Amino acid sequence: MKPSFNKKIALWILGVSILMGLTVWAGWQELLTALTQTTPQHLTLLLILQLTTTIMIAYQWKYIINKTSNYIDLWKTYLILQAGSFVEMVTPSSKLGGEAAKIYLLRHNTEMEYTDSTAVMLAQKYISLIPFLFITLFFTIIGYIAYGLPRTTFLGLGFLTIIVLTLAALTIWSRYWGEPLRETGEGLIGKALSSLDFLRKASLESSKILTKKDFTYLFTISTAIWILYPIKVWIVGYMLGYEVGIVAITVITYISYLTSLLPLTPGGIGTFEGTMAIFFNITGYTFTEGLAVALVTRLVTYWFPLLISFLASIYISKATEIPILKNKQKKPPNK
Repeated sequence: MKPSFNKKIALWILGVSILMGLTVWAGWQELLTALTQTTPQHLTLLLILQLTTTIMIAYQWKYIINKTSNYIDLWKTYLILQAGSFVEMVTPSSKLGGEAAKIYLLRHNTEMEYTDSTAVMLAQKYISLIPFLFITLFFTIIGYIAYGLPRTTFLGLGFLTIIVLTLAALTIWSRYWGEPLRETGEGLIGKALSSLDFLRKASLESSKILTKKDFTYLFTISTAIWILYPIKVWIVGYMLGYEVGIVAITVITYISYLTSLLPLTPGGIGTFEGTMAIFFNITGYTFTEGLAVALVTRLVTYWFPLLISFLASIYISKATEIPILKNKQKKPPNK
């Protein structure tokens, strides 16, 4: 058995153990009593909102891809993204593993080259993460001032900032100072330089795909996607009978999500739930109430999408047997 596989299993065990520990700490009986307040109507609404979110993200990718010389429909984009998200959700590599899987699937299910698909991925990261950075910065500061949140809450924000700054630096370097790197053989240095040159080309291409009007349009969609997240958590709290203010919910949601981005456990299992329960407690609610909200939220935003991603992965893996995925999609001829 490979060491990397053993590590993944160990991290899964760690995440589940944290979750079980939180459940025991909160009290089985009290937690079950809180969870019995769930209703089919509210759960259905939450699942619809979650599906809407994933479709909006797929639309962004489709929009960007179609701005290049390639073509893909929304259904196929959705399948590819969900299959890639499966890798993202079951590994502790934050977003990196999932993005690599999406690039690979785009390459093998469309006429896109790796450089083009990587450029599309980078462009989508820009229009997704930049609005999120400003939103989370705003609400983290509010939480720090209004609720006296500890300074450790800025760790996740710092991690997100590093990602955004890295993407920005890569774009600036490729567009204004980057030059083709010379080949230096097949050694480690040669492979590293080759990888850097690939990123340079992909980043340069990504900066040319969208116009300012496109950026504004896609930024608006990204903002709507991120705003939907605390709304879903607020609906969960309302369903369970907790009167939590929308500002407090928003602060707690974004801080919990930022914590789950840290590559500690697969999909942030345990870290998201623990953070949300703790900050519910800080804002005046019990740890048990916070954990109940976190568990239902994760059912909707993690376990339900994980099931869809798993099914999409199976669907994609049988691509050669399915007409819609059998052939690479080509841009329809102009009429």
